[in-house]
Amino acid sequence: MRVSPYSGYSNAPSGLSRQKPARNPAPKFGWGWDSHNAIEAASIHWLPDSSFKGFLQRHLPEINRVSIRQDTEHEGPQHYLNLEDTAQPPISKEEAHDFNRVRQQFSPQNQAAQRQQFRQSPLSAERLAKFTNVFQVTTQLYDGLVGLLKQASIAPWLPPASKAQLGGQITETVGALSHYAADLNQPLHTTRHSTWQTALAKPNEQGSHHFMEVILFTKSENRNLGNNLAKLHYQPTYLPPLGLKQRLLQQIQNAYLQVFNLAQGDAQGRNSPSTYFASLKQAWQPIATQQTVASACTVSDILHSAYEEAGRPDLSQL
Repeated sequence: MRVSPYSGYSNAPSGLSRQKPARNPAPKFGWGWDSHNAIEAASIHWLPDSSFKGFLQRHLPEINRVSIRQDTEHEGPQHYLNLEDTAQPPISKEEAHDFNRVRQQFSPQNQAAQRQQFRQSPLSAERLAKFTNVFQVTTQLYDGLVGLLKQASIAPWLPPASKAQLGGQITETVGALSHYAADLNQPLHTTRHSTWQTALAKPNEQGSHHFMEVILFTKSENRNLGNNLAKLHYQPTYLPPLGLKQRLLQQIQNAYLQVFNLAQGDAQGRNSPSTYFASLKQAWQPIATQQTVASACTVSDILHSAYEEAGRPDLSQL
């Protein structure tokens, strides 16, 4: 079926590390590394046939590894936003908040008010310009990719070593760009309440961020999610730079509104402690699935737009 990145919504860098990790880390589930890699595979699969698509498909394993390295080697506030107070820097997920505070912040009444505020005063790039955050990193990496793709137009005249270097730079940039563009669709990456204390029994599993990214889906559930994502038929859209920024800002707003649904699902599950775990999964899995689809559509649009913006260079010799 054809899918839209807005379906189901309530409201419709330079200096990347070239070093290789010592080992591939163990897989995560939930919104973890398997989901990121599934998003990258689907977003490339949906691209129109071109030398760019062929290049990305050949280098998909390395793109996946670069994406994972953003968490293992470059974790920090640049993965996050603080939409409660954009005049303050993003807060990473290490600090867990008391759920009573979260329940009050993300009540149904506040959700309606926030939705109305977004309608009256949508997010702007200027509001997110003060501190390094996931929106800034995503747009900077997009600009970097366009520049690298423009250089590819002279690839036939480059010596082999220069071709290899340019190809590696494109691969690195696509891997990082795909990761951050997916992160800005992860609801818990948009708020200073990026993790709170759930009611799970095991102390090392109580954080909401840990639950979302590691526990929410089992290995088989995560595999099914990736397989179903690959079966969707999405046609990426070219967006000029300004339109692309507006699209990303809309995605961030949509993701933030989902934090309210996550908190309310958690609150409802606490009414029955014996079924809390199952209730939390039931409430959160549709949200995570929806945001995964939105992420893949966004990444595909970004890659397609970068290639078009660069003039559709021939990458067959890289």
